Amino acid sequence: MRLLSAALVVRAAASAVGAMHLAGWTHLDVKLRNVLLQTAGDGPFPLPEDIRLADLGMAEQLQGDGWVRAGNVGGTPEQAAPEQHWWRGCGEEIPANPPFRVGAAADVWGVGGLLAGLAGGGGCFGEPPTTQWQAIRQGLMGWCVGVARGPQLFSLLEDVVQCCMRPHPLDRCSIDFVVQQLTTVVEIARAEWGDACALFAPLLLE
Repeated sequence: MRLLSAALVVRAAASAVGAMHLAGWTHLDVKLRNVLLQTAGDGPFPLPEDIRLADLGMAEQLQGDGWVRAGNVGGTPEQAAPEQHWWRGCGEEIPANPPFRVGAAADVWGVGGLLAGLAGGGGCFGEPPTTQWQAIRQGLMGWCVGVARGPQLFSLLEDVVQCCMRPHPLDRCSIDFVVQQLTTVVEIARAEWGDACALFAPLLLE
């Protein structure tokens, strides 16, 4: 039941990102290392309970146009969004009409990468190659095996990853969409397993 643990962790991270965006800030370094959690219960496979998004060292305030200041790109290379890599490649030279701008969508990419990484996709530099997408899809499918509504859950999770990790920032989904999708996943999973989750859900966080 790794599905429920992953959905809870990523939903909490997405909710924290959404709160930052509402306050006019971007995190710019959403990754598993920056997710802190405390587990509930004394069993061998407890569920995550208190989940927090940490490390605001790269956070940037959004400007009036919805982007961060040019040149302030943040991001860890293995998890950064394509636009963050593009700006990093510019060095100190700021182009007049850049094809990419860095803003809240970079955090959406990070949340998608968080879910993809938990599913077995590893780092997500640039647009994940075909082989990486296969690993991600297999991981998501594995979470849904043996679940009565497995196909629906897989579709919801795949939508989140694909919508978050579209190459162009303007094409990505909103962080609210991510929270909504993962809330549905959590509700279905809890209905499927009920109280057994607290005892037997393996936590895929190593």
